[in-house]
Amino acid sequence: MKKIIFVTLILTIFSVYSKVVNLSTNPSGLSLIFDISKEYQITDQSIEGDKFKRIELPDEYGVEGNLAETEYFSTNYYFSAPQNCKVRLNYSEMQTSKFIKSELVPAKSPSNGLNGIVTTKYQKVEYRNDVERSSIKIEYIGKIRNYNLYKLTYYPLIFSKNEASLVSKVNVSIKFDNTFSNIPSKEITASDKLEEKILNLSYSKVNPFIETKATSSVFLDKQTKWMKLKISEEGIYKVTGRMISDKGLDIGSVLTSNIKVFSSAGEDLNISPVDSNYYHGATEIAREIVDVNGNTMFDSDDY
Repeated sequence: MKKIIFVTLILTIFSVYSKVVNLSTNPSGLSLIFDISKEYQITDQSIEGDKFKRIELPDEYGVEGNLAETEYFSTNYYFSAPQNCKVRLNYSEMQTSKFIKSELVPAKSPSNGLNGIVTTKYQKVEYRNDVERSSIKIEYIGKIRNYNLYKLTYYPLIFSKNEASLVSKVNVSIKFDNTFSNIPSKEITASDKLEEKILNLSYSKVNPFIETKATSSVFLDKQTKWMKLKISEEGIYKVTGRMISDKGLDIGSVLTSNIKVFSSAGEDLNISPVDSNYYHGATEIAREIVDVNGNTMFDSDDY
């Protein structure tokens, strides 16, 4: 039986690799410090005759934001955790700078041009609908290869009402409630770009994820548009926006964040549970979304 993977076309913010200092790992967790206190600068930018302050970071920090938002940044790392454990996050913001967010450059907004070509440009907005988030976030993203992966996201610029705070230095601690069984005897070198982003790669390699039978099903909302992709064997697959649009799906307004991938795990997804609005038997698996031009839209060349 061929496996089936489901992809939902809703939002995941594209992020790039960032700088980590003083990283340390152990069988029960890891700690690290993000420090951009000497890496950013403030410049002036004119938009429609008005001056705004623009925060500039090195290229490894992805510029984010869309529609009525302030331009902000994010970067991702990944870490592996032991199976069947809880992960606890603690962090302290060690250095911050305060701004009035209306003084900062707004995000670029997409607009439809001639022949359906989407362009982005800075637009002034009276009210900015900024998401109030923490500077550090972790989320479970699933199993890939033999790793049980979580994503760690760092947002240097955060918002609270009309105020923006640039958190330029933050101390992060991640603890597991049970430890890895095997201790790596030597440092392990990453074999590809994915492994380069795994903070505790050595522990990941010597403590592979062991498949166990799921005790409960994941239910996928049939009201969301899903695309089925059949594959013949496990591996890493590249799916472009052009491949999806060629199948007849309109991706003109799709953003890169929240794109998710699920495996059917061998279940017949045509057999619905009692609530016929859902598929069942799926398992979320890891993915990486690459936004080639950085405009937050899932365009034909993105993958």
